[in-house]
Amino acid sequence: MTQPEVLESLLEAVARGEVSIATALEKLKHFPFEPVEDFAKIDHHRQLRTGFPEVIWGPGKTPAQIVQIMAVMSDRSPAVMATRIEPSVYEQLKEQVPGLRYYPVARICALGNPESIVRYSGIISILTAGTADLPVAEEAAVTAELCGFQVQRLWDVGVAGIHRLLSHRQLIDQADVLIVVAGMEGALPSVVAGMADCPVIAVPTSVGYGASFGGVAPLLTMLNSRATGIGVVNIDNGFGAAILAGQILRTANKFQTPLPLQKKEGRGRRTAEGEEQHSLSSAQKPSYSSRWELAYAHDESGEKVAGEITTLIDAVRQGAKVRLLIYFPGKYEYAIEAQNLWIKDDIVYTQNTTQVSVEFPGEVLAFQEDACHSMMVASSQGDLDVTRWLVGKRKQRGHTCYKVAISWFVK
Repeated sequence: MTQPEVLESLLEAVARGEVSIATALEKLKHFPFEPVEDFAKIDHHRQLRTGFPEVIWGPGKTPAQIVQIMAVMSDRSPAVMATRIEPSVYEQLKEQVPGLRYYPVARICALGNPESIVRYSGIISILTAGTADLPVAEEAAVTAELCGFQVQRLWDVGVAGIHRLLSHRQLIDQADVLIVVAGMEGALPSVVAGMADCPVIAVPTSVGYGASFGGVAPLLTMLNSRATGIGVVNIDNGFGAAILAGQILRTANKFQTPLPLQKKEGRGRRTAEGEEQHSLSSAQKPSYSSRWELAYAHDESGEKVAGEITTLIDAVRQGAKVRLLIYFPGKYEYAIEAQNLWIKDDIVYTQNTTQVSVEFPGEVLAFQEDACHSMMVASSQGDLDVTRWLVGKRKQRGHTCYKVAISWFVK
């Protein structure tokens, strides 16, 4: 069968109910590539498998090849990125690729609407030892931003003037992952790791005098660091550091422990079938944090009861953290912090994965005996899709769709 025939057969099976959405998604992860003449094969499903789309490596490719690859990738990806693009190459590309943006310090070209990029929670702080390290650091910063992460920059705080670093201690404290870029002797990552409670990704650069051996000296310093919690990438590899930081944050979100379920008496209404359904009569902030603000709330039919959907959309686009308070059937509230967020047709979606499998049959709160993963996809229209499967296995334990009331909090 050809690729279109395989896809058509799979979609028909989903429509008939013979294949679940989760199983179809698993199959789609391994769909074939798309050839570009005889010089490239575009891996469209890399984002499904790894969380990030394929990125074009500029050196070694002609401008004509980059243009063709971008044209193919832009049909399926909200953002297309090419790294190590020299200004002279960009001048040729921009004439053939409308809307192409160029980041000259990072030497990155990007195509697509920045507002359509999926936004993730977490802060990546990027530090450099010196100004000469900026090209590598900006490559990491721009890559992280184009992948949907919030970035904080702190330049020229090397150990030759350690007071410069110490005066910005709050940026280290605020970070969820730190990327530290340094050439010369490469001592800065060790200093930062001794001050931070989060992972530190060390990036050696080729900046330095003869005995730095083009970055080998700082690379060896970082690999031999006495400070703990440091991972080291290759010389001048700002792109790789950003992707690693992103994977750390995405993985942390996957295993984030949801806040406890709370039973609330006297909330909701009875349906003709006797099931308990919930509407929000009033919106209140959760008791677990006074810093969270209500952006939007809706009932199980998706009708607004508080806030504005535009407030929530703006917050997501700006990289705010989002927390959901879900009102399940059966007098139960379930609070969880959003992991993967995206916007489509002015609807906000979030996908969350936990290691607790919960079912709500009527008024009974049931936990599965076997250890299970649960993946929940919720929307600002009141849809909630829950898929459960055994940990370490592909076998599903169940798939349920709900219409629920949700309060969306942001900070």
